[in-house]
Parts: sequence; structure tokens; C-alpha cells
Amino acid sequence: MRISLLDVSMSFDDAGRRLNIFHGVNLEIASGDTVAIVGRSGVGKTTLTNIIGGLEIPTAGEVTIGDYNLRQLWQSPAQMTRFRGSNVGFIFQSHHLLPEFSALENVALPLFISGESMKTASNRAEDLLTEVGLAERLHHRPGMLSGGEQQRVAIARSLVANPGLILADEPTGSLDPTTGEEVSRLLLNMQAEKKFTMIIVTHSPELASRMGQVLELTAEGVRQT
Repeated sequence: MRISLLDVSMSFDDAGRRLNIFHGVNLEIASGDTVAIVGRSGVGKTTLTNIIGGLEIPTAGEVTIGDYNLRQLWQSPAQMTRFRGSNVGFIFQSHHLLPEFSALENVALPLFISGESMKTASNRAEDLLTEVGLAERLHHRPGMLSGGEQQRVAIARSLVANPGLILADEPTGSLDPTTGEEVSRLLLNMQAEKKFTMIIVTHSPELASRMGQVLELTAEGVRQT
């Protein structure tokens, strides 16, 4: 899925002051590219990926994902929700799995909410969990899984609707080095197989170096490193 950002800026009002996060971000990412976004803490990396994923509205600028202009979609929150559900998969550092549901249910839930039958959603979830090496953990709840296994569930969940774009925010940040390497390798293998566009926010130089391009975010925009 192709991504285009034109003069995107973000600022907030904070106790009567205008807090500028970044401005003038211009990006062109081709469909199927892999991109690492790096930069110092607090520069707005997560905010930028939230904007790309339609979770936040930029203060200024235009964001186009495939054929969709996100500013137009934001005129109807219901349309934006449908767009995200069909086109964007999210992976977070802290997994965000529902503790009362099994791995299978966590992965199937987005499809079920979008209108698929539980049988169809469960079959798709089982296939993906098998792909990420969790065929023996389908009915385990998150509390019964290791951190690496929970992140594998989160990866499967992000892919369940077959999205064209995956946004991963520090996907290995809470994992030990060995498990982090396993998760990194899994993500890259899945991307190579399924050809989705992938943007990863990371502080890991090792993970960043394995992406197709590395972009550093600063208050003045982005630059390729």
C-alpha cells in the first residue's frame, strides 16, 4: 500500500502554550516497502505512525494511503473505522491482548467485529497462529503465554484482515534480545511472504538496519539515514 505525506505537522495546546511536535513532514513510501522510523524519545514517532494509521488527525498537511485521503475519511469517523479495519494492522510494544480471551479469540475478534462469521474468523485466526508458530497455544489466554508468544499473537491479529499496511510501534521493545530477534525475524519473513507495506518505530539499530529504508524524525521533518 502506497503512502504519501505532504507537509504534515502536529502540535498541541498544553496549559495555554502551543507545543509543536514536528512540522513539514514529507514522505513517499512505495507499496511493499519496509521502513524504520528512528529518532530521540519524545520527538513524535508514535504520533506520526498514529497519523499514518488514522488514529490521530494532523494539525496540518495531507496523508494519502493507497487511494484514500485520510482528512476526507475523518469527516466520517465510521468511515475511518472501516478503513482502518480493512487496510491497517497495528502491533504495539505492550501487545494489548484481551486477557479474558484465548489467543484464537484475540486474533479472530477484529474479523468477527467487521461482520465475518465466527467460523470464518476462527479459521483465519487458526491459520495465522499456526503460521507464527502457535498451533499448540490456540486456546491459551495471554496470561499463560510468554512475552514473545503474546507478541506473536499480536502479529497474527494485525494480519487477520489481510491489510496492505502494518504499523509496528517498538514491537521488540519489551522483549529480551533473543526473543526480540525471533520476533524481528518473524515480522520480516511475514512481510517478505505477504508483501505488505511495513513501518516500524524502533530504538533498535539492529532491527532498523534490516529495513529497506531508515528515516530519522526530527522537529523539522524527516531525513533518510
